[in-house]
Amino acid sequence: MIKTMKIVPFSNGDGAGLERHRPRLFGIAFRMLGDVHDAEDVVQDAMLRWQNVEDGSVQEPEAWLVAVTTRLAIDRLRQAKTKRALYTGPWPSTSSEAKASGHEALRH
Repeated sequence: MIKTMKIVPFSNGDGAGLERHRPRLFGIAFRMLGDVHDAEDVVQDAMLRWQNVEDGSVQEPEAWLVAVTTRLAIDRLRQAKTKRALYTGPWPSTSSEAKASGHEALRH
């Protein structure tokens, strides 16, 4: 059996719908993550999750989207922290190490 996704419109009837919240959601995600691509991914994921929401189950769509975006950004930060903790490869030189080793090109 094939499951079809249904796009749930906002109940406020303003016609702008979901897209009018994208700048705010992006701003939240970008401030939390500090990376444009990660922020765009989080916002897109939140919007995809909105498509799976049952009709009438969300009273405040903007609040729901903000909450989901925030939680997705937190999840992404936790994943990045875990990846850094598990990384066993070489780390880039710091500027003091570059100076001591004579690699002036590495200094900024």
